[in-house]
Formats: sequence, C-alpha cells, structure tokens
Amino acid sequence: MGWLKFTFGEKILLIYFVTFYFVPIIADWLIDLRVKYYLVGGQDFTRAFLFALVYLIVILFLRKLRADRDVTGYRPRVRRKKGNRSRLKFLFAPVTVNVIIFSFLAISYQFAQEFETSFRHTASYSASGLIPVLTFALKTIATIYVFCSTSNKNLIYLAPLSIFAYMAAIYFSFVGSYDIIYGFIALYALIKNSGASLLRIARKIFSKFGAIAIVAIVPAVVFAGMWNKIGFDEAVTYFSSGGLMTAVELFLNRLFYHSYSLAYQLGDIKRSLALGWQAVDIVSFQSSRRFLVLMGESVSNETLQTVSRLNYLEISGYRVGGDAGASPGLLGSIFYLPGSVFMLPLHMLYVLFIVRIFDNVMGAHPYQPPAYLGGLVIFQVLVDSIADNLNPFSIGFIALVAFFVLSLQAKHVPDLPTKALRHHDWN
Repeated sequence: MGWLKFTFGEKILLIYFVTFYFVPIIADWLIDLRVKYYLVGGQDFTRAFLFALVYLIVILFLRKLRADRDVTGYRPRVRRKKGNRSRLKFLFAPVTVNVIIFSFLAISYQFAQEFETSFRHTASYSASGLIPVLTFALKTIATIYVFCSTSNKNLIYLAPLSIFAYMAAIYFSFVGSYDIIYGFIALYALIKNSGASLLRIARKIFSKFGAIAIVAIVPAVVFAGMWNKIGFDEAVTYFSSGGLMTAVELFLNRLFYHSYSLAYQLGDIKRSLALGWQAVDIVSFQSSRRFLVLMGESVSNETLQTVSRLNYLEISGYRVGGDAGASPGLLGSIFYLPGSVFMLPLHMLYVLFIVRIFDNVMGAHPYQPPAYLGGLVIFQVLVDSIADNLNPFSIGFIALVAFFVLSLQAKHVPDLPTKALRHHDWN
C-alpha cells in the first residue's frame, strides 16, 4: 500500500503537474486555446504531455525507492542524537518572526507611497532602489513564515495580530494576482491557529468547504492579474463585457504558458544549448548589477532582466514589448540551464531536494486544501525559473534559502501524534 500513499511534498508535485501540464494540454485538445496564436503558433503538445508524464513517474519512482529503505515509512528520515538541539531556533522565535513581519509592514507602506500596483510592468526592479528589493524580499520570507505556521509540527507560532499585520502589508505591496492567494493563505493560517471560539466554528465550516473556497477565489486572482497589468477601471470594463467565460479563458491561458514553453523547447532542442549560456549571461550580469545598484552605483543594463523575460521573448517570437515575462516552468527550466537536457539528472536531484524540504517542514499529517494551495505557490517560486534562482538577489534564491533553513529546524521538531494536534478537526 505504500506505493499508493504520497507525502505532502509529493502531493504538491502532483498538483503542480496536473495544474500546469496535464489540465492545460487536455483543455487545448478539447477547445483549442487561442493564446498560442498570440505567441509563435501551434506546437506538438502530445510530446510535451508525454515528457511531463514520464518525468513525473520517474521522480515519484525515485522517491518511493528511497522511502522503502526508510523504516519510518513516508516520514522524512532524520538522524537525531540525544540532547541534540537546533542552533537555528532563534531564527524562528516569536520575536524574530514578528520583527520580519512588522518590518515588512513598514517597508510595504513606504512602497505603496512611491509605486503603483503595476510596478512589475512599468518599472525596473533592479534599478528602483532599495525599497522594492526590501519589500519583495521581506514579502517572500514573511509568506514562508505564514505558510509554515500552518504546519502541524508547530514550527512557528503567529498571533492573530501578526497575521493581520501581514495581510495589511500584502495590501500595501500588491503587485499581482498571487498577492490574492497570499492573503487567502493568511486567512487560513488565522482560522487554523486561533483558539477563539468564533474561529473554531469557522474552522469546522472551512474544513468542509475549503476546496470550494479555493475555486471561489479564482475569479479574484484572475481579476487581480488584469488589474495589475491594465489598471482597475480597465479591468472592470474588460470583465464586465466578457463575463465568467473571460475569467475562465484568462485562467487557462495563464496556466498554459508552462506547457507551451515546454512544447516550444522540445520542438528544437539544439536551440536550447545556446539559450542555456544566454541564461548564464543574464544571471551573472544581473547578480553583479543588483549588488552594485544596492551599493548606490549606477550601472547600465546590458542584458535582459531575468530568464523568465528571455523565455517570454522566445515563445512570443520577440514580438512583445515592455518588461513582462513568463516563467518557463519546472520542465521548461531544464532548457535554460547550461547543457540543456544533459542537465536532466541534476535537475531531478534539485526537484527531489525541494520535495524533501516540504516533507521536513509539513511532516506526515494530512492537510486541508488551502495548505496545498499555499504549498503550490511556494513550490512555483522555487521551481518555475530555476536559472533565475541562481541570482542571490532574486526572490527565488531568497525563498530557497529561507525554506531550506526552516527545513533544517524542522528536523528537530518531531511529528505530533494526530490526537495531540491543537486543532484536530482540521485533519
């Protein structure tokens, strides 16, 4: 029966592949999504579907082989010595966590005074000074704290005031659709962790309708994405004229970019050998440039801002202006690494590493749908553009370091028995 069970990290991996590879490709087979004709045209999505399926099967097979060697079953194997204590505990103490969250609130308020919600599409992140850098860095760390506060291992405790401060900071630093999801996860953490009687009632309701709530926020997420790009008034006009089907189409279009990027690269693998080295140039130059900008130097931009921008130009035939980008996705990222498909073994090791971090943090207990939504969003940050994550000043790198360090701390926190969990009605 072990082969039919999945850990938290494996479930996130499955959800990711279903969401960004299987559902969009099947949807395109059924209704022929128009977005590809705004890019470079039709691709062979059958090959992309099979590539994704085989990759997923191999990853899960490797995971199960390791799990079978572990007498603890599907819990991450941890070697502990008696009396061994984490030296990293202070990083996740209530004082440290609250300093991060309230610093995020203060910086995000300053961000709101200087920039608009369309910042990502109208301004250069690396040339806009220290405020945006601090805002997005603190947002990343604070979001990981909020997500990990939902772990049944009780890694981090967040008081309601801290969660409200985080939600206010998200409001001030709103720059895209994912901020809606961050707010939703914060609400989930508030309801899950609070001992208030009223919220206990909300927990019981939410535990039965969590999946429905996720579906209900999809229109808000899509609208937020359009608001970020074209402004609030234009977004209202756009949606009021198109209705629900507009939201559905835009949602499928957004999910489709990962599949399209993979299909496009599989169509000409030789080209990706050159793209890998171009990605190295972008990451290396932007790493040094962002450091110098933070030091107060003025450095002209000689490359694209990110590998995601390079991917967007590739799949659109270099017909798109502005600074918009589209992450190549977990599988598309393979082709933006030096060596392209020859880096596949290392790419798989990285994905296995990320899955294991999730398992360390969340433990062996089951969770409600909002926890998996939060895990999916963080998983995207870590794998959607792996080459970009090599930049030490990128959001992906910051998230990877923060999540990895928290994973090290999690090894010293044992899984609680289900009956000992603070709020057993969530399991």
